[in-house]
Amino acid sequence: MIESDDIFLAMTIVTIMMIIISVPSILITVRNSSKQLKRYKTLRSMNNLGNNPLPQHIVNEWNAVKSPIGYTTLITEEIERLNGIRPAIFQTEIAFILIVFMAFVPGYSSAIFWIMIVLLVIVTITVIYGSLNIKMYTVEYLTILQELSNNGEESRDNMYG
Repeated sequence: MIESDDIFLAMTIVTIMMIIISVPSILITVRNSSKQLKRYKTLRSMNNLGNNPLPQHIVNEWNAVKSPIGYTTLITEEIERLNGIRPAIFQTEIAFILIVFMAFVPGYSSAIFWIMIVLLVIVTITVIYGSLNIKMYTVEYLTILQELSNNGEESRDNMYG
């Protein structure tokens, strides 16, 4: 017969595996995406590139960011990349629920309890960080759509707006 200790051990292993698989991928994707948005905003704020000899890829990226349609395309690509981590965020949210359930089950030692609390904090920070970054891109997308509509231009992309 399967005892409750075996069930909780299996739940603990599954939860830790879910965290090991999803949290690093969320953090890496969101961090790179956040850096990309800062780069886009910096390039967009520059009026000219000056007389410095710059690599051609930076000049091409600046030209794309300065164009409203090009900027919309870049933002849309990043939103789609961030939407790719939604399953990992969902998996992390399930791990959060399992951790809450297991952390307060009597019978665990205090060391396991504190490990579960640390994992709970890591998972919470990861989900919030990912969600905030997705929201930043959505706000930026809506801003560029508003700018396009104020200028009388129409966006050809109706996926998010």
